[in-house]
Amino acid sequence: MQADDDGSGPHFQSTSVTSATYTVADQNQAVTMVGAGLHNGLPVSFTMLAVNYGDVAPGVFQINLTDGYSFIGSVVNGVIVIY
Repeated sequence: MQADDDGSGPHFQSTSVTSATYTVADQNQAVTMVGAGLHNGLPVSFTMLAVNYGDVAPGVFQINLTDGYSFIGSVVNGVIVIY
């Protein structure tokens, strides 16, 4: 996984995933990933959550890093595809 925050410039690149959990409910699919990576070149751990609500609501993406960085947002254009 790789993420760039266009608003403030930070760059995150995962280096390993230690767990991934996939859940399915009536109207949504979600994946939670936990692992390690580099945030602006420094080592961090991360927790990432992505939810696809189908036609009910926009998808949601959230990432939290152990250095205090966090981001949550809804998909404006397109969808989150979870396999």
